[in-house]
Amino acid sequence: MASAAALASLRGEGVVEFALHPGGYIRFGDDFILVATPRSPRGPLTLIANGLHAAPLRPGQRAWIDNGVLSVGPHMIPLLPTPWPRPKLGAGWRAALDVIPKPPLVGAGVGEGLTPVGDDILAGYAYVKGTVPFTTSLCSPLGAAYIRCAARGELPEVVARVLESPDEETARRRARAVSQWGSSSGAAMLWGVASAL
Repeated sequence: MASAAALASLRGEGVVEFALHPGGYIRFGDDFILVATPRSPRGPLTLIANGLHAAPLRPGQRAWIDNGVLSVGPHMIPLLPTPWPRPKLGAGWRAALDVIPKPPLVGAGVGEGLTPVGDDILAGYAYVKGTVPFTTSLCSPLGAAYIRCAARGELPEVVARVLESPDEETARRRARAVSQWGSSSGAAMLWGVASAL
């Protein structure tokens, strides 16, 4: 499921930095991959693995990539790149902002969440600009990874669906699912998009 661009930069040995019971984020230098169950919401860093409930990832667990396969614990996950199309803004997406909470105004690397809310807002901004028009040195490493994805037009599926909403009713309905992407990340990304337009 991960985007081709996200997988292209992964090399060598990594470590499980954040365990999310049963999956988690594996760090390879400045890059990350999210190993998740088949029913999990998906984003541009997501790789789907079966059997995670029987053998969940643990913080500090070593991982490595060899011959197009990610190995972590008993899991051997093929690195199959997925096309990750840039969402096109639909006519109704702004109505979602009526449904989702507005995040606090914070800077890079600041705020609650695995990716701080400030980083998520910057990811939405980078999505609109199609580049990273600021330094990510103050961002969390995971937040910076999602900002790079967003600048390439790669957003979590639930956020992309809201942006593609053809009308206001659809946008409000889809906005309710945005909370599936982190406690505040999906909502903060949408507000970041709005701030850049």
